[in-house]
Amino acid sequence: GMALKLATAPTTEPVTLTEAKTHLRVDISEDDTYIGTLITAARNIAETWTARALVTQTWELYMDAFPANGFTLPRPPLQSITSIKYTPLGGAETTVSSSLYKVDAVTEPGRVVLASSAAWPSTELSEVNGVVVKFVAGYGSASDVPQAIKQGILLLVGTMYESREDVLVGQGAMANELPLAAKRLLLPYRMWRAW
Repeated sequence: GMALKLATAPTTEPVTLTEAKTHLRVDISEDDTYIGTLITAARNIAETWTARALVTQTWELYMDAFPANGFTLPRPPLQSITSIKYTPLGGAETTVSSSLYKVDAVTEPGRVVLASSAAWPSTELSEVNGVVVKFVAGYGSASDVPQAIKQGILLLVGTMYESREDVLVGQGAMANELPLAAKRLLLPYRMWRAW
């Protein structure tokens, strides 16, 4: 089995409150907090739908065993691997030496492959989540996120702002019901295989 957990959320959103208000043609400040929550919701929808990370964030991928020779990491683009750790049966968590593997952060999704003539630790692992890979993902700061993705987020914010009643009821549904214009902007960035 595999599980993915957000370890450190992004510290900023890909679009600012000012950008969102300009897009919405709103100049009052009464709705600032609400618009801020819409930006976060829209970014979450965009990240889920594209299966990407936008602004720098840290994730942990839990696996029950080491994959044969390598594995891909979800939520591209991959920036770096912080650590790969494993827990032997009844033992203490141990860090895998980074000399044992190579990181490919160019390919999407990013990959980890064994170095030539290296092998993963062969010890028997703890029954569940014996391996945890901590990695940093995302384009970088807000200014590094592709413009089309930001535009898609702004369109989502606009749709949610115009139909408040629907938002509260169906934020989950929203991801499947993306407005066509937002879909067109995000489609080139969609990862068709999440792993």
